[in-house]
Formats: sequence, C-alpha cells, structure tokens
Amino acid sequence: MNYSTYHHFPKVLFKTILFDQIKRLTFKASLILQAVLFEIFKIIFNYKIIS
Repeated sequence: MNYSTYHHFPKVLFKTILFDQIKRLTFKASLILQAVLFEIFKIIFNYKIIS
C-alpha cells in the first residue's frame, strides 16, 4: 500500500459516506413532502366538498 493510495482512500470514503447521507436525506425529505402534499390535497378536497 503506497502513500498516494493511502492518502487518497479517506477522501473517497468521506465522499461515499457523504453521498449516502445526502441520498438518505433526500429520500426522507421526499417522503415528508409527499405526506405534506397529501394532507394539503385532503384539506382542499374536503373544503371543496363542504363548500
């Protein structure tokens, strides 16, 4: 294991971990967004039925 490989490895690992975290965050965010939009549509739908 030469120096350059050893020096490069942590950067790659960091990028991989960071990318994984970003993917998880965007997935959670999209789920939350879907839930929020669903609630808003339900409210609008109920309001239109009532009025």
